[in-house]
Amino acid sequence: MSRIQSDMTLIEQFLRVADAYAAPESMSDAKLSMTLFNDWKRIGLLRGGRDQSTKSHEKRVQFMSDTWPDGAKWPEDVPRPAPRAHRPDLAQQSDVAA
Repeated sequence: MSRIQSDMTLIEQFLRVADAYAAPESMSDAKLSMTLFNDWKRIGLLRGGRDQSTKSHEKRVQFMSDTWPDGAKWPEDVPRPAPRAHRPDLAQQSDVAA
């Protein structure tokens, strides 16, 4: 993972990555939230000030890096974990949501 100095919290970084991930398909927060958390309201709760564990953050950011949409641009001010060689299938949501 690259090291970028940022004044953003991990939640702010997560939401910037989530927004960039969802943008190409105009994916709603609820749909992305179901993909990442198996909970349609979780991203909305994060936007409202809720917290998530570091482990949860790392797992979901890695998943988005691994399945990054073609043509989408990762936010420059957020470190991106190296995509793994095996890109998880979005249909395998239980692996991410667990």
